[in-house]
Amino acid sequence: MLKTVQQHLRELDRERLIDAYLYRVRYDILDYYRDEESKGHYKTIRQERDHGREFYGAYLDRLRRLKITPPTDGIHGLLYAYKRIFDLSECKPEACFPYVNLEDLLEQGEDATNYGYDLDPQSEIMGYFVSDDEYTQQNIYELMVDVMFEASWFGFADEDKEDFVDDLADQINQLEEGTLETVPVDDIFPDWFKEMKAQEEHRKVEEAAERSEVQNDDDEELDAEAVCVKALNLVGDYNDRANRRQKQLIQRRLLLARAIGLIQYRIGRQNHE
Repeated sequence: MLKTVQQHLRELDRERLIDAYLYRVRYDILDYYRDEESKGHYKTIRQERDHGREFYGAYLDRLRRLKITPPTDGIHGLLYAYKRIFDLSECKPEACFPYVNLEDLLEQGEDATNYGYDLDPQSEIMGYFVSDDEYTQQNIYELMVDVMFEASWFGFADEDKEDFVDDLADQINQLEEGTLETVPVDDIFPDWFKEMKAQEEHRKVEEAAERSEVQNDDDEELDAEAVCVKALNLVGDYNDRANRRQKQLIQRRLLLARAIGLIQYRIGRQNHE
């Protein structure tokens, strides 16, 4: 039986979850510490960490207690993990945690589209299903931390989400009506773009000079940019194939379990306590 996000948050070790979340936001805590220090508010990093433990612990407890609300569109979410290369310098695959519509996954498998979910109400997010495949469960703490992070993007109690969604809907309406006033990004950051373009031109000049001087044994020019593009394309291809393969694997597991009557997903009959 697939479990929901909230079931996992309730069943996993609370202190380990908080520790994992503190590690995820460790740089934010350090930045806050430095900012407070610059204002003359002196605390030790340990004190800031202890404050964070109390704050994020309260946030976790809130998510554990939330009453789950069913999805407004009737579509059920599924979270899972797959191996993805984030850092090209290390080329070490790390767990990535996408969201997919359960119904799409069952029907389309590897072709099912991944979506963001940070705009969904926390009460809906708590009702998302979590894949029970081996790799996802091996990284369940990291997945739950990722969910907590995404769910807090517009406030730890969804306090800013409604305003953002309303403003976004208003902008979409204006865009469709042709009344939305837009400003070129160059006009917003003129100095930054001017400097960036100058640096790009300087880089191209240097690379052209280097290519004219350095040749390999076959008398062919060395093109560092082409090599980087090829490497990035290979990494992108690997990430896409890894994601598609994982979705295919999960689809097969779910279809098999449904076929033999082991799961019904409890669609429409989730625990809304």
